[in-house]
Amino acid sequence: MATSEPSLPVINLRSVPDQDGMSRDQYAAVVQAVGKACTEFGFFYIVGHQIDPKLLARVVAGARAFFSLPKAEKAAIAMNKSGRAWKGWFGLGGELTSGRPDHKEGLYLGDELPPSHPEVLKGTLMHGPNLWPVMPEHPTFKQDVLLYMDELERVAHTVLSLIASSLGLSKDHFDSTFRPAPTRLLRLFQYPSPVDDEARARWGVGEHCDYGVLTILLQDEVGGLEVRSRNGEWLSAKPIPGSFVVNIGDMLERLTWGRLAVCAECDRLVASVTCISGFAGIERRLIASAILQVSTIV
Repeated sequence: MATSEPSLPVINLRSVPDQDGMSRDQYAAVVQAVGKACTEFGFFYIVGHQIDPKLLARVVAGARAFFSLPKAEKAAIAMNKSGRAWKGWFGLGGELTSGRPDHKEGLYLGDELPPSHPEVLKGTLMHGPNLWPVMPEHPTFKQDVLLYMDELERVAHTVLSLIASSLGLSKDHFDSTFRPAPTRLLRLFQYPSPVDDEARARWGVGEHCDYGVLTILLQDEVGGLEVRSRNGEWLSAKPIPGSFVVNIGDMLERLTWGRLAVCAECDRLVASVTCISGFAGIERRLIASAILQVSTIV
C-alpha cells in the first residue's frame, strides 16, 4: 500500500528565465530543487508550464471520445497496421509489463511524417504517418495533438536545461543531442475499472522504469500512479490540478554516467480497488507524453 507522504517535489517553471525572469539566486534554487528531485526520486511535479488549459481540455476530451468508440472503429487504426512507425491503437491487455498483460488500452501518436520523409524511406523505427481516428464530433483532434506535442517539447527542453544546470553543465548542454528534431511519442492510455476478481488482482501497469530520456505525464482527476523511492517506499503521486508528473528514464541515466540513477525509481498504476479506496466504478485515464528520445521510446 502506498503512502502519500513524503510527497514528490513540485517545481514551478513559471519563474525559470526566458519566461518571467528571476534573479541568479532564485534560478539557482530551482536548479538545486530539480537536481535533488532527480537524484532522490527520479520523479517530480511541474507547474507553471504555461500550456493553455483549453488545449489540455480538448486533448483529454478527444482521448476520452476515442476510447468510447466501438472496438471495431478503434481497430481500424490498430498498431499492426502502422508497421515500423509503431503508431495506432492497441486493445485491453495488448501491452505487457514484466511479461504480464497491462489492464489498459492505448493510442500511440507521434510526429506526422509523410511516406516520402527520408527516415520513413529508410524504415527507421517509430518514423511514419500517424493513424488518426475518425471523430467528426472532435474535428480539431489531430491539430490539437500536434500542437500539444510541440508545447510539451518546449517544456521538455526547459526541464532538460534545469537538469543540465544541476549537473554543473551549461543549460544548453543537451541541445546538440535533442535538437532540432527529437523523436517524440504521445501515448494516450485508458485504464478501465476492474470488473472481476482477475482484473482486480492485476496492476493497470506493473512496476517498471521508463527506458528513454523524459516522460511528461498528465493525469486525470482519478489518479492511481505510484512511485517507489530509493528506500523502497511506494509513494502515491496524487493528481495536482494543472500539473504534470515528470520522470527521468534509463537513457538519461546513461547520458549522465549514472549520476541520475533511475533503476530504483520505478512506477506502477493501481488497477485494483482494494489498493486505493474510492476508485470503484471509475475509469483511470492518463496521457503520457514521451518527449525527447534518442532512438527508442522515452
